[in-house]
Amino acid sequence: MKLNINQATKYFGKKVAVDHIEMDIAPGTIHGLLGSNGAGKTTLMKIMAGVYKADKGSVTYDGADIFESPKVKNDVILLHDIPFFFKGATLKKMANFYQAMYTNWSSERFVQLSQHFGLAPNTQLN
Repeated sequence: MKLNINQATKYFGKKVAVDHIEMDIAPGTIHGLLGSNGAGKTTLMKIMAGVYKADKGSVTYDGADIFESPKVKNDVILLHDIPFFFKGATLKKMANFYQAMYTNWSSERFVQLSQHFGLAPNTQLN
């Protein structure tokens, strides 16, 4: 599966966070993004994962628009360096949220990993 970024641009108000990015990522390759704080690396990664929609341009995965296709999002994930949880959420509530988003979610694996790491599913996360 190939990831194609074609003239992707993202604005936050009048601020241009990502400006006309072009990139093709072939299967089995490894890429890195380098830049100073505020250069748009995280924003680009969120566009590539379908978390943000590009204001201009497109991001496709094997020809399908990532942002518009829940099926495509099953194959793409962004693991952020800062964990995100809904205010007052428990591990179980976050699991329910992701289960609704990802058709290949495994409740059995969730239970296994929770037990393995000693995480209580009903404890508030933040």
